[in-house]
Amino acid sequence: NEFSIYQDSLSQKVDVLVLINDINDEQPSWPVAGNVIRVEFLDGDGPGKNKFILNAVDKDLGKNGRVRYKLNNLGAPFSLKQTAEDNRLSLETSRIIDREEKDSYNMSLVAIDEGNPPLTGSIMLQVIIIDVNDHAPEFDRAFYTPPKPIYENEVVNSEVLQLQATDRDSGDYGTVVYDFAATAGEDQQVARQYLAVLANGRIIIRKPLDYDRMTKKYFLFEVIARDNARDKEYRKTATATVSISVLDRVDEAPTIETCFLPSGCTASPSAPSIPENLALRSKIAEVIVRDLDTGDHVQCETVLSDNQPPSHLQVGGLSEHGQEVPFILLSSSVNYGSSAPTDSTMKLFDLVTNRVFDREVSSRACFGIVCRDSQRLEGRASYCVTIEDVNDSPPVVDGPIVFQALEEDAERRPLQGRVRNHVHDADIGNNSRLQFALDPTDLEAARLFEVNADTGQLRPLVVFDRERQASYTLRVLVTDGGKSPLTATATVTVRVVDANDRQPMCRQAEYRLRVRENRPADSTVGFVEAEDEDEKELGNGAVAYRLDDRDGDADWRAFSVDRRTGEIKTSMPLDRERQAHYSFRVLAEDQPRSGHGALTGTCLVSVTVEDENDNRPVFRVTPNHPEVFQVTKREPGISIGQVLAEDPDEGDNRLVDYELLNRAEVHDLFSVDRRSGLVLINKALHSQPARDFILVLRACDRGRPRNCSAEARYRAHIVDRRDAAYRGGGSGTESGSPGGGGDSGEHSGGKGLGNEIVIVCLAVMFLVLGIATVTVVCLIVRKRSVYVKKSRQPAVAMTTG
Repeated sequence: NEFSIYQDSLSQKVDVLVLINDINDEQPSWPVAGNVIRVEFLDGDGPGKNKFILNAVDKDLGKNGRVRYKLNNLGAPFSLKQTAEDNRLSLETSRIIDREEKDSYNMSLVAIDEGNPPLTGSIMLQVIIIDVNDHAPEFDRAFYTPPKPIYENEVVNSEVLQLQATDRDSGDYGTVVYDFAATAGEDQQVARQYLAVLANGRIIIRKPLDYDRMTKKYFLFEVIARDNARDKEYRKTATATVSISVLDRVDEAPTIETCFLPSGCTASPSAPSIPENLALRSKIAEVIVRDLDTGDHVQCETVLSDNQPPSHLQVGGLSEHGQEVPFILLSSSVNYGSSAPTDSTMKLFDLVTNRVFDREVSSRACFGIVCRDSQRLEGRASYCVTIEDVNDSPPVVDGPIVFQALEEDAERRPLQGRVRNHVHDADIGNNSRLQFALDPTDLEAARLFEVNADTGQLRPLVVFDRERQASYTLRVLVTDGGKSPLTATATVTVRVVDANDRQPMCRQAEYRLRVRENRPADSTVGFVEAEDEDEKELGNGAVAYRLDDRDGDADWRAFSVDRRTGEIKTSMPLDRERQAHYSFRVLAEDQPRSGHGALTGTCLVSVTVEDENDNRPVFRVTPNHPEVFQVTKREPGISIGQVLAEDPDEGDNRLVDYELLNRAEVHDLFSVDRRSGLVLINKALHSQPARDFILVLRACDRGRPRNCSAEARYRAHIVDRRDAAYRGGGSGTESGSPGGGGDSGEHSGGKGLGNEIVIVCLAVMFLVLGIATVTVVCLIVRKRSVYVKKSRQPAVAMTTG
């Protein structure tokens, strides 16, 4: 530090050294985490073994910083040492260390400085004893036997017993692993075959035990317990002996060996056979039954099949359902020589026939042999015995035989059918080999046909004509190939096949059909029918129908025809107002099986669509039927005009009646003629000023139910009297004279015609003036966008003048 010295207001900088004397204010300590020093010794270290430990640190100086140590070992076999040269501390053993006695020690190390007063510090000193493999495992016994009996039917992987050994070491050195001992010998090998020693000491069954087939009924072997030291050279082991006896169970089903004659047991055939018609109780085989379970009682029986339980067999060789079993077992009294029973586990039987066999009824006899011991364990064997044939069945014809022959076949090709395919012989081999020949007494057949001797195929010798004769009948002799041949006679019918030489013909020259309009699609219109004189069974006479789509007119598209029945249906709803008549053609085709060469006939069809009241009347505006009526005369009964409504239907559905719907609103001043549509003055209009009347009209047809139009609005304009006078008809209208009214009503006479011309001229003039006025207004307000709705230009008005 720098210090300043002041004197007489003068200053001068000088260097000053200040010495700070130490006091004992720091206690000794160890620079380690957790305030614990850990030291390791090996298991088995002897006395005088040293391990250096860390010295304490005291930051004071002089004697305040000098430290001495004290060990509180709490009876542990360790002492504290300090070297004179550098004062290094060490921990020294005072005797041999044994980890199995104690694996760790905790002591207190105290450091004391020489200050006044002295300060102290302490730390825990922990000694860990590292294990070495110095102990071998020890079994809890030298000889092991299972705690419970072991039977031959024990489940695989089930536990037989548990080995138990301990090792005083720790870690891998103290971990015990079990295994078979490496000793040689048959007992050791047999034990390894059936048993397994697991690493955890469990002895389990690795393979099913079979007391009856095991050479030795016990296991006697050695096992080891070893530690798990990493270095296999230093592993330590212990040995123990295990003895396990296997006990018998009644678990063996009887076994069956069948020796069919004449081969016997040395060369029993895989497919045994016997001749048919063999006598009852004839011996066909010898049966040997064995049961490995000692002293067990066995019963054997035959059954109808190998899946039928023995209980179905009853006394007398009959099944439960009264069916006869093919073979039965009889106790044997024959000396079998070397195959004779050697102990009570073997039984001998003779297998004999229980009926006389007929190969034609059944060519095989299948049966089963079932043997059952006292524990209901069963042994089964199933066999099928082939029944050999003898020639005892004649050829059999499968009823009448019918073949087809081609008409006018100039090549005279063989017929497709063969008599061989219709004849069978229940015998086999040569006994069923058949030969064919025509009956020599049938000379006509010999002129027309020849027959193949091996196949029975017929070949025509002439050309057939179906129109002359449709079928032929002949007899064929059939002979089998047995030593004593048997024969049969087959009756054969040969039919001549029809040729497609007739085309279908329609029953009517034209079919005129009717259908109501608006019927849904698939509605029946009618039927067409055609006939074909050819044979129907072959398709030549069968007729199928279709529409002729080659017609340029598209009328056929509105219809469909059933291919089989000829029923004509609509393919869509028809509208009479759109089209009232349809004409099209239906083709009738025969159906030859060959698929080609079909012949076709044509049926003409016309369909008239009948009307349905499906339209409403619609008002029409024409020059003769305007929307505005000019009323110049005012007398009752005068016609001021005529309305027109049309209905596209026909008949009553087309006729229209008219109605004035707002007659009350117009004060009954006007009326409309129901039939003609004439609009009439109903009351005198003399008192009426010039004004307009709106007439609301409706038109309804006369259909059932009737349809009515939408409301139509017409305007009746009563012309001012002065205008009427000016037009030249005023006096007549105002006076209402009958003569004037009559002329006006009939629209006749020169005066009436002149008034009409004047009215037309005035109307045209007012129209031109109106257009001019509108044009001027549009030019004035051209900067504004104005929507002008144009009124419909009224048609030429009918007047009464």
